Amino acid sequence: MNGNHNDDRLDDVLDRALAGIRDEDVADDVLAASAARVRERLAREIAAARADSAETLEIRSCEDFRKLIPAWLDGKLSDARRLLLEDHGRECVPCRKAMKAARAKRQSARAASGAERPRRARRWAVPDLGWGLAAAAAVLIALVGVAVRTDVFRFETGGLLKVETVEGTLFRVSDLLTTPVAADEDVSDGRPVRTAKDSGATLRLEDGSRVEMNERSEIRVTRRGRDQTIHLLRGDVIVEAAPQGSGHLYVQTADCKVAVRGTVFAVSAGLKGSRVSVLEGEVRVDRRGHDTEVLRPGEQTTTSPAIDRVPVAQDIAWSRDLDRHLALLGELSAFRKELDRQLPRPELRHSTRLLDRAPDGTVLYVAIPNLASSLTRAHELLMERVRSNDVLRRWWDESVVASGAAPKIETAIEKIRDFGDALGDEIVVTLQKGPGSELRGPVVLSTLRDPASFRTLLDRELAEIGTSPDGGSPIRIVDDPATAADADSELTFWISGDFVAASPRLDDLRRLAAAGSDAFAASPFRRAIADVYDDGAGMIFAADLHAIVGGETHDDGTLDALGLADMRYLIVERHADDAARNVTHATLTFDRQRRGVAAWLAAPAPMGALEFVSPDATAAAAFVVKSPAAAVEELIATLGADRPELRDDITKFEADNSIDVVRDFAAPLGGELVFALDGPVLPKPAWKAIVEVYDEAALQRTIEWTVEKLDEHVAELGGSRIELRSERAGDRTYWSLASDKLGVLATWTYVEGYLVAAPQRALVDRALAYRESRANLARSERFASLLPEDGRIDASAVLYQNFSGAMQSILRNVAGRVGSLTADQRARVDALAADAEPSVFCAYGDPDRIVMVGSDRGGLLGGDFGNLLTLGGVLSLGDTLERAASEADAPVYDGAGGGNR
Repeated sequence: MNGNHNDDRLDDVLDRALAGIRDEDVADDVLAASAARVRERLAREIAAARADSAETLEIRSCEDFRKLIPAWLDGKLSDARRLLLEDHGRECVPCRKAMKAARAKRQSARAASGAERPRRARRWAVPDLGWGLAAAAAVLIALVGVAVRTDVFRFETGGLLKVETVEGTLFRVSDLLTTPVAADEDVSDGRPVRTAKDSGATLRLEDGSRVEMNERSEIRVTRRGRDQTIHLLRGDVIVEAAPQGSGHLYVQTADCKVAVRGTVFAVSAGLKGSRVSVLEGEVRVDRRGHDTEVLRPGEQTTTSPAIDRVPVAQDIAWSRDLDRHLALLGELSAFRKELDRQLPRPELRHSTRLLDRAPDGTVLYVAIPNLASSLTRAHELLMERVRSNDVLRRWWDESVVASGAAPKIETAIEKIRDFGDALGDEIVVTLQKGPGSELRGPVVLSTLRDPASFRTLLDRELAEIGTSPDGGSPIRIVDDPATAADADSELTFWISGDFVAASPRLDDLRRLAAAGSDAFAASPFRRAIADVYDDGAGMIFAADLHAIVGGETHDDGTLDALGLADMRYLIVERHADDAARNVTHATLTFDRQRRGVAAWLAAPAPMGALEFVSPDATAAAAFVVKSPAAAVEELIATLGADRPELRDDITKFEADNSIDVVRDFAAPLGGELVFALDGPVLPKPAWKAIVEVYDEAALQRTIEWTVEKLDEHVAELGGSRIELRSERAGDRTYWSLASDKLGVLATWTYVEGYLVAAPQRALVDRALAYRESRANLARSERFASLLPEDGRIDASAVLYQNFSGAMQSILRNVAGRVGSLTADQRARVDALAADAEPSVFCAYGDPDRIVMVGSDRGGLLGGDFGNLLTLGGVLSLGDTLERAASEADAPVYDGAGGGNR
C-alpha cells in the first residue's frame, strides 16, 4: 500500500510541473531570439548542402552518376559515394567511358597549364594456370561476340521470395514480432524467414532459383541491380540456382560468399563457420580475408579446420528431395563418362606458326585447341540424354527452360559452331612485358580456315550488338593497325589474310604488325615453348618467371640467397592419351644449377617409406630431400646474412639450453618423408607420417627435451599439460604424446631406420604389417599402373590420391550419422564414390629444373567439361570476358585521399 501511495504522490508532482510549463508566459523577445537561432542554423545547413551538391544529389539514373564525376576527380566524394560510383563504373560501359573521358580531359588541362603528373600504365595481374586456361577458353567465346551491359544501375532492396511448401512452421522475423508464413505467400521486404524445430520449407526466388531450408534455418534475400543474394544467417539450405543471364546469384554467410550460375549446391552456416558442398555445376567460394576456391560436383570445402568435411550425401541427408538430388548427381556423372567416350579429342599440334607470330616481349603464353566441334557435340549429346531420361528432363525443364535460358544456350552453341568452323585449330593468349615493370595485353591470336566467312560472321555480330549510348562500338575490325584511327572500344580485331589478332588496346596490335612475324622467334622463351610442340601439344601454359618478376635480384637479397631468383620458365602441357587419360607435364627451369631452397628437393631416389602405406590409402605425399642438416645450416646462413641478430639469438638459445639446433634437431634425420591419409577418415582422420632417421637415440632425446620445454611453457600459460609416455611390447618401444584433456595425440616407434607415427598405436602396427607383408602401396598393381611411363626408375616426389576409397570408407564409418539413407540411396552413393578414380603425379629434381608428370581421368578439360554444358555454363564464359574487359578499364582509387586514377 505504501508503495502505491508514493507512486500517486510522484504522479501529482509531475502533473503540476507539466502544467506549470504549459501555463508559463514566455516574453516575445525570448521567442523571437529562439526563432532567429533556428533560422540561422537552417540557413547554414542549406548553404552547406547546396555547396556540396554531389553529396545531396539523389541518384536515380546514369545521368545522376555522371554528375558525381567532377567531385570524384577532385577527391571530394565521401567514401560511400565514391565506392558507389566506382562500382557502377565497373559495370556500366557508358559511365565508365564518361569517367575515362573526364579524367583524360582533366589531365590534358593540367598538362596545358604546366602541372605535370606522372602517367600510370595499365596494370595486368599475373595469372596462374587456372586463369590461363579460363582466359583461353573465354577467347573462343570472345570471337563469337561480346554482350555489353549498359543498364547496371544498382540499389539494394528486398528480393522476392515465393513460399512453395512448408512442413511444420515457417516464420517471418522482425524486430517486434514473429509471424507464421503459409505456402503460396510472398516475402519481398528483405526480412528474414526462419524454420522452426522439425520443420522445413521450400521457397522460389524471382529468377526461378529454388531454396530448400532445413529445420532451425534462417535466410533473407536482397536484390542489387540484377544480382540477388541469399543471406544464410544460420542453418542449412540447398540451392538450385537458375541460369542468371546477365545477373548473378550469391549465397552469403558470416565468413564466406558463394558465387553461382545455374547449379545445385548446399551451404551450412553454424557457430564454427560454414560448409559448402556441390551436387551439380560449379561454385566459387570466397572466404573473407583468405582465399578463393572453385568447387565442382562432389567437392566440398569448409571455412574452418574445426569443421569436418563429410560426404556430400550426408551433408544433404536432411533434404526432402534427397532421392532427386542423388539421382541427378548420378545421371550427370554418367553423362560426363559418356562425354569422355564419345567426344572427339583434339589432335596434338606440332605447328609453331602462332608461336612464331607471338608479340615481341611475350612473357605469358597460353594455347588451347579449337574446341568448337567438341562443345557442339557435347550439347547434342546432352539434348539426346535430356529427351530420353526423366531425371535430366525434369532438371532441364525446371532449371533451364523455366528460366528462359534454353534459347540463349542454343544461340551460343550455334555461334560457337559457326565461328569454330571458321577458326583454325589453335587459339593463343599472350601477355607482354612493357618498358617498365607493367604487363601489357592480352593479345589473342588464331588462324582462319575461312577468312571471308569469319569476317562475315563478325560483321553480323557487330550489327546485332549495335552501338553503346555514347555512340561508340564495343568491338571493331581494322585492316591495318598502323593506319587505324584511335577509338574507344572494348576489343579490336586485326584480320590479315588467314591470321587474326585481337586486343583491348590498338597500340598492342600496332606493335605486333610493325614487328613482323619473326620478332619473338629468336627468344629463348620461344625455343623453350617450341620443344613442347615438337612432342605434340595439347593445352599449354608457359610463363617467363624471370621477366615477369623483373629479372633482377630483390633489394634484400633473400630470394637470390634462397635460389628462388634463379627461376626461369614454367611450362605446363596437358593432353589426352590413347587411354582417355589426361597427361600433364610441367617443367620449372632455373638459370643455373638449383641451389638454396630450390635445391632441397633431391635427385630421384628409392622411397622405402612408401612401403608403410596401405594400397587402399586415400592420399599420400612422398619426398626425398637433401641432407636436413645441410638445409638448416643453409637456411640459417641465408636469413642471418641480413639479420645478424638471428645468429646471435640462435647461439644464445643453444647456450642457455645446452643444445645444438643443427646437430640435435636436423642431423638425426634422413632424406625421406611421407605423409598419408591411410584408414578411416571419421571421426578422426587416420593420418600417417614416416620419416627416415639416421640416429634414433639422438632424435628421441631431442623429442623428449622439446616436449619437456613445451609442457613448461604451456603450464606457465595455464593450458592443458602435455607429457611423453612410453610402453614396451615385445622388443619394441612405443612413444606417445598425450594431453591431460585431449588424450593421446600421436604415437610412434622406430623400425629399420624409420620413425612411423600415427594417431593410435593400432594404426602404427598396421603400418608395420603393410611393410612386413609387402602388401603395400608401393608394390600394388593399381599404383604401378598409374605411374607415368617416362623412362625414369625413381622419383624425387610422389603425389597420390584415391578419394573413391575415402568416400566408401566414410559411409561405412558414419552409418549412425546417415542412418536415414535407404539401401537404394546408399547404393547410389556407392556408385558415385566409385566414379572417382585415383591418380599419381611424380616430380623429378634434375640439376637445373624440376619436372612433374602425371595423369588423371578428369575429362577433356580436367573434369570441367561435363559442367561446361550444364545450366548455362557456356554463357558464363562470355561473361568472364566481359568482366575482364570491364575490370581492365575500371577506375581504381589510389588511396591518397585526393583523387582517382
